[in-house]
Amino acid sequence: MKLTNQQVIQSIYDTGKTDDFETILSFMDPDLVIQEAESLPYGGTYHGPEGFHRLIARVFESVRSLHVEVEGMLADGDQVIAMLRVKLGLKGSDREFETKVAEYWRLRDGKVIELRPFYWDTAALVSALRS
Repeated sequence: MKLTNQQVIQSIYDTGKTDDFETILSFMDPDLVIQEAESLPYGGTYHGPEGFHRLIARVFESVRSLHVEVEGMLADGDQVIAMLRVKLGLKGSDREFETKVAEYWRLRDGKVIELRPFYWDTAALVSALRS
């Protein structure tokens, strides 16, 4: 049975809890483009499944843990918006930072071709990651 686009994105979040990156990468199209806010330590544009893997490695240069809770999701054709509550364990301390994130996903033939996260307060996140 073919998954809907919303089910694909939910599967990515579910699989992320298990650190099974091979399964996550199986949902990524070779033409994937991820755009993170330039102001973040891991900001920039990442291409393909290799870019996704590189992004995750860069995120974990700044954080020791990452917990994502899906609060809601909307899908329309090849687009999915996920509303998230994200909790980061900050590297080098026992502090945590919690924020809301909206992630825009675009898919083609059941594979992710675009991901753009939008942080509730990017400046606060940057400050927390650099402290």
